Amino acid sequence: ETAGILRQAASEKLSTAQETKKAQIEEFFHNCLSNITVISNNSSVIDALFHFGTAIDESGNLDEGRYDYYENELGNSLKQFISAYGYHNLALITKKGKIVYTFNREADLGQNVVTGRLKDTAIAKCFQKGLQNPVIQDFERYLPSGNQYVCFIGAPLVYEEEPAGVVIIKLKKDPVNTIVQRRKGFGKTGETYLVGKSDGNFAHRSDRIIYEGKFGDTVPGTLEKVF
Repeated sequence: ETAGILRQAASEKLSTAQETKKAQIEEFFHNCLSNITVISNNSSVIDALFHFGTAIDESGNLDEGRYDYYENELGNSLKQFISAYGYHNLALITKKGKIVYTFNREADLGQNVVTGRLKDTAIAKCFQKGLQNPVIQDFERYLPSGNQYVCFIGAPLVYEEEPAGVVIIKLKKDPVNTIVQRRKGFGKTGETYLVGKSDGNFAHRSDRIIYEGKFGDTVPGTLEKVF
């Protein structure tokens, strides 16, 4: 009887910790959507979209001098968003799909997400949905970011009541790991981890630290009841 009471108390404690983690993850992504909405409504971001668009031609070739000039003139406001919110990168994409600015100048700068090599990637999916509404695109490997897992969060840039493009922030796995891997109250062997469902497959959306399981690894068994 005593063992049963202790077992129930331990189970309730773990359940409470699990619900807390769930709430923290949901709040984090809710804040991400709020942040991207604030960024997309900033007039300086729309100005930057148009100006940086003149520094890259239709073939994706970069005019270094013009780009550097606009980065000095307009880049500080964009850098402030990265600094304030702690994201990995920020990109501006024209309504035709051309990436005209990236904070880290990754290899996708100048590429087109509609007609180019990126058309089947997560950033392309985020762009298409982001022309209409703020959106979160699930983590996928992204070659221009070192083939690391990246989550894309986008929102429309509107000029004179018409979509002018999309602003996208790139999120790596670190913030998610930070939340999920906190183990206070879990003893020596307890842990929580996040699982995502994509195309009918279940895979880790966080790195495990007690048992085997890395971000992106397939999760064995079925989790249909959970989803």
